[in-house]
Amino acid sequence: MLLEPLSGAPSYPLHTAVDALGVNDRVAQETGVTNLGFLCDL
Repeated sequence: MLLEPLSGAPSYPLHTAVDALGVNDRVAQETGVTNLGFLCDL
């Protein structure tokens, strides 16, 4: 699963890289799922 922060979408809950990586870390800790990633379009 990939998560991508979207700073230009006010109703989207992930605005920064820190937000997305925090979700990845929390999911990994609470479920043991490790196939998570961070998508960054530059």
